[in-house]
Amino acid sequence: MSISTPDAIRRDAGPPATDHRRRSDPDRSGAPHPRRWLILSVILAAECMDLVDGTVVNVAAPAIHRDPHTSATALQWIVGAYPMALAVGLLTGSRLGDLFGRRRLFLLGAAGFTLASVVCGVAPSTGVLVGARIAQGLAGALMIPQGLGVLREVFPGDEFAKAFGLFGPVMGCAAMIGPILGGAIVSLNLWGTGWRGVFLINLPLGLLAIVGAARVLPRSSVRHA
Repeated sequence: MSISTPDAIRRDAGPPATDHRRRSDPDRSGAPHPRRWLILSVILAAECMDLVDGTVVNVAAPAIHRDPHTSATALQWIVGAYPMALAVGLLTGSRLGDLFGRRRLFLLGAAGFTLASVVCGVAPSTGVLVGARIAQGLAGALMIPQGLGVLREVFPGDEFAKAFGLFGPVMGCAAMIGPILGGAIVSLNLWGTGWRGVFLINLPLGLLAIVGAARVLPRSSVRHA
């Protein structure tokens, strides 16, 4: 007759119950972010502000042409400098978000866009206005690519398609609202700002975007590939 030792009993009994419970727990690292829909709202609002600024100036162009007495060539630069700088900087902005964190680059882009908008609104000359428009485009190139990257991190696969599907309608509405908003601002001439109001309106909107992003956007992982 064999006598079972305590060690043999423990081996026969298998792993402790606590180990079994730990293995059966779900993996918390893949759980969707609890504030993901609020994050989506902040990203959409910031990117709408960026898109509206690309169309609102088209309506204000005649007023800009009359007030500083700019030439036709200078006016083309004022209108076209923003989308040109935005298109040139998008790939670089996206890569910088991978390297230094999407939340950080989103905040930097939103702050730069807001500051450049204020400079556009108070620009004393055509040269300063063109330079500020280029700065707006580059800041937008830092901000826009980070949105999709953040959404991929906070939304699970089955919900990401729904979140991404909202971009089309919202961006389309923003493109339509831009000319209407620009015409209304120029016509109302709020506080005597005239065409400058189409840029100064970005100050409160930009500050709201910065505060919202700072509060809800998650800190993403940084890759040094």
